[in-house]
Amino acid sequence: MGASRSTAEELLNSWRSEHWPPKGMRRYHDLPIYLGDHASVTALSESLREVLGLISDATVDGSKAAVPRWMALPKIEYLVERVNVVTAAAKASRTFESVKLLEKSCGKVLDENADKLQEWLNADPVNCLVAHKSFADLRAYVFTRHKEQPVRHRFYQSGLVLAPVDGGEVYMQDNRRIIRSKRSDALTTPLAETGGGWQIFASNTDTQAATLS
Repeated sequence: MGASRSTAEELLNSWRSEHWPPKGMRRYHDLPIYLGDHASVTALSESLREVLGLISDATVDGSKAAVPRWMALPKIEYLVERVNVVTAAAKASRTFESVKLLEKSCGKVLDENADKLQEWLNADPVNCLVAHKSFADLRAYVFTRHKEQPVRHRFYQSGLVLAPVDGGEVYMQDNRRIIRSKRSDALTTPLAETGGGWQIFASNTDTQAATLS
């Protein structure tokens, strides 16, 4: 029988209490980026691999064939030569088919718009609500030996562990003060907002953006 999510969370929390932040590694300023030699990074990686072996059924999201984001596993890279840390304007996006589920996830709809939103949802089976919330997205572009292109990591929640080339140092490029602009979005006029700071848009599979009458 495979590990449940609650069991996986317990084992990962136990691992973090013992191994995180990584002992004997150097932290880069105020970021959860840790630099260590090959041996220390490998020891950390092996300890994490042992835990993942116990919860293998929970470590892969079957619909995406990827490790679920809720696990927040630290990213680990070897033979690192350079890292470029950047900040980009971004947004979280969630889609809902009922106001009840929306409010459970994003907070109560303000200004008595909840009934209007639900009426619009009920009018057509292709209608849905899209919730957006802007945030500053912190990313690290990791350049490693023998790879032409860098690997991009979102690491602020999970952490990033780097092992430089033997005998070398990781060159850190900190460009957090330069915020990259976000891409344009078809959904530009929110119909409502929630107490959790989310903007709510009406959408459907035929026209993408929509308005309430």
